Amino acid sequence: HYQSRIADYERAHELAEQCVRDWPRDPNSFLARASVRAVFHRFDAALADLAQAERLGARKDRVEASRASIAQARGRYDEALAGRKRAADASPGILTLGALATVHAEKGDIDAAERLFHEAVRSYRDVSPFPVAWVWFQQGHMWMEEGKYEQARELLEAAHRRLPGYAAAQGHLGEVEAALGNRAAA
Repeated sequence: HYQSRIADYERAHELAEQCVRDWPRDPNSFLARASVRAVFHRFDAALADLAQAERLGARKDRVEASRASIAQARGRYDEALAGRKRAADASPGILTLGALATVHAEKGDIDAAERLFHEAVRSYRDVSPFPVAWVWFQQGHMWMEEGKYEQARELLEAAHRRLPGYAAAQGHLGEVEAALGNRAAA
């Protein structure tokens, strides 16, 4: 995800398929394959894997989070919002609150999204740069979509500083710089 290398996703797909073959009664095999299938927008196949994982006893919150992600990718924002809200209420943290914020952003509820993005970062009590960079990228993307390029640049630069190899942050930062007329920086 962070380095945007398709070969990594293809390898993840191979490993997930192998997990399903080797451990067909383990719900985690199907959760892993659903995740990879969703990346490739094979949503119906991913949902079938989630149903199988559920039948095999997967934790409900993990299945619901994956379904919410797929609903959001398909533009079913009310469905996604309900799932993301349940996850954030059950376990408020940087990833659940950040994910909820992204749905609000995509629905155009910028005030709620902004509040949730800030709450997500404030909730973080670990050292890994990945979750913080992801939230800042998502928040910067929201401002970019709103045409607020200065705000977007600040957040995308912060994501890039926190995680210099974050390809999506670099790419969007270049777009923002170009939109601001900073061709050399872009």
